[in-house]
Amino acid sequence: MNKWFYSRIVKAASIIATYVVGVLCLLLVTVVVYYAVRKDGIRYENLENFQDSQAYADALDEQVNGLLSYLHTELESADTRAGESGDQSEGYLVENRFLEGYSNISYQLYDSSGEQILSNNSLTEGQLMQLGNFIILDFGKGTVDTDYVKNMDFQGYPERVTESALAGKRLVIGVDTSFPVRDRLSVARDTFFEIRDSSNIMMTLEAFLYAVLILLYVHLAITAGQREKKDKVILRPEDYIPLEFLLLLGCIGVGLFWVLMYELIENAGVDRFSVLTASMPALVIHTSIVVVYLSIVRRVKAKVEWKHTLLKQFADRIAKASEFKNVVLQTILTFVIFMSVNYICIVYGNLPVKIILAGVDLLMCGQLIRWSLQRMEMYNSINMINRGELDRYHLDITHFRKGSERTLAEAINSIGNSFTKMLDENTRAERMKADLITNVSHDIKTPLTSIINYVDLLKGLKLDNDEAEEYLRVLDEKSQRLKTLAEDLVEASRISSGSVKVELETMDFRELLLQAGGEFEGLLKERELELITDVPEGAVLVKADRRHMWRVVENLFSNAAKYSMPGTRVYAELFPDGDAAVFTLKNISEQPLNIRAEELMERFMRADSSRTTKGNGLGLSIAKDLTVLQGGGFNILLDGDLFKAVIRFPMDEGSSDTALNSEELRENL
Repeated sequence: MNKWFYSRIVKAASIIATYVVGVLCLLLVTVVVYYAVRKDGIRYENLENFQDSQAYADALDEQVNGLLSYLHTELESADTRAGESGDQSEGYLVENRFLEGYSNISYQLYDSSGEQILSNNSLTEGQLMQLGNFIILDFGKGTVDTDYVKNMDFQGYPERVTESALAGKRLVIGVDTSFPVRDRLSVARDTFFEIRDSSNIMMTLEAFLYAVLILLYVHLAITAGQREKKDKVILRPEDYIPLEFLLLLGCIGVGLFWVLMYELIENAGVDRFSVLTASMPALVIHTSIVVVYLSIVRRVKAKVEWKHTLLKQFADRIAKASEFKNVVLQTILTFVIFMSVNYICIVYGNLPVKIILAGVDLLMCGQLIRWSLQRMEMYNSINMINRGELDRYHLDITHFRKGSERTLAEAINSIGNSFTKMLDENTRAERMKADLITNVSHDIKTPLTSIINYVDLLKGLKLDNDEAEEYLRVLDEKSQRLKTLAEDLVEASRISSGSVKVELETMDFRELLLQAGGEFEGLLKERELELITDVPEGAVLVKADRRHMWRVVENLFSNAAKYSMPGTRVYAELFPDGDAAVFTLKNISEQPLNIRAEELMERFMRADSSRTTKGNGLGLSIAKDLTVLQGGGFNILLDGDLFKAVIRFPMDEGSSDTALNSEELRENL
């Protein structure tokens, strides 16, 4: 049953039947309207009483006008009754229709004195008024008295005869509503009932055809786009056309139907030939309606009713305009719409509309204030993220309505969450790395201490084998280097974990540098390096930890001894710079410095990528961290193969005047 219901044969039959029944309905509507409006000038209004219809009013108006013309002619004519000669001419027939026995209208014409002039009956005025309907036209007073008022302007009759022979007369008209005589009124009555009966039959047939048409439309709607009930809806090419165009096509079809109906009613008339001629346009019109209907049904069943519409495209463009890249367009569009609505309401609106407009404007003002507060909230959140206050930046999304503001707030929260997550991961990684370094360093130091002790014991023995002596020397050198590495690892770990204690005291920076230069003088000479020292004559006092300060200076001199090109000079210079003491150490590197200065200060980073020297890549990192812990500044500058380390410490108030003026002396020299 299901397959039969959805079969192509049944669908085709249903479509053909829809076309046939639809065309019949269109043509039948035209015929019904024609008979209701135009048939012999009779207007059918679905009324039971002929006297209540417009058809009666039109026929009565025609008869009264004819009677007035007839009476005017009679009064002016020398021959009182041209029709009494027995002539059957057209003029005689026109006059004869108002004679007694030839018309359902009885009249009595009186002059200004009240004497009867003309009449087509022997009734009294009272009997005349009891026939059915009466009309009394007093052309002298210009008044009308009648018991019938449907769609007739009786007041116009006295005005039209002011200059005729009827002027000053009084006319009493009685209408026999039993219509015993065959005249214009009785013909209109018979046509009225004929149209009413035939129209009832046609409307019954039309109702039946429309019921069949509805059932066919329901069948087409159920089976549209599917071969079985559970099949996916298949769209046809016309379903991808914007829906507005299809609706326009349907409206054009309906408009053409009304044009066709008007042409048949007003010009062609309704007969067999005209109906058959109109069937082809009606078929085309109904086809457009069916195409639009089935396309809408398929779109609704496929749930894409809004996808292929101009309204959807316009809404999408408005939505895109609401994104950040089109904020200007969004603002302009909103402003134009707002100003247009205000202008229309102010110019064309009444007081209630203007009151409503004032309320809407207040709501818009509140909305602008809300947007401003939201933007301020987002601005504060971004500033908190920028300052690193990652525990306070979070925005409550529920405070933001859907749109660009909520999207931006969600993006800010996402950025903050990413920063927080990244910071947590980095902190955890640093902690794990520090723990690893500490644990490994401690694990290395225990066996390393034993190795160093045994090496010292072996050095106390007299070995006769020169090769063994060389092995012992290498073993001693490598164990000492490994010891230094372990100590540096532990110290770097302690610095990064914040467990290094700093005890600041006033110390002489100049004295520390001279001491370091003296200790490293021998090592520098071994590397064929000449140390050039330039320090002030007086003391240079700074607030620092002497032990950590020595480690910093020692690392710098050690690096100079390890990495400087033999036969060059090493410059150590100390001078005041405003309220700070600045120490610089410059040397020419033996290896090319193909690295950035910032990278040199990272842990385990060495200038010689081949690692042929004895360094471990921790010295500069430790020196920088210790300097920062003491409140100083540490920086490295590279210029080709020139290496320059710069340390800056605030000077203590006790520094000698000689040291403070050394910079001026240097400039004078």
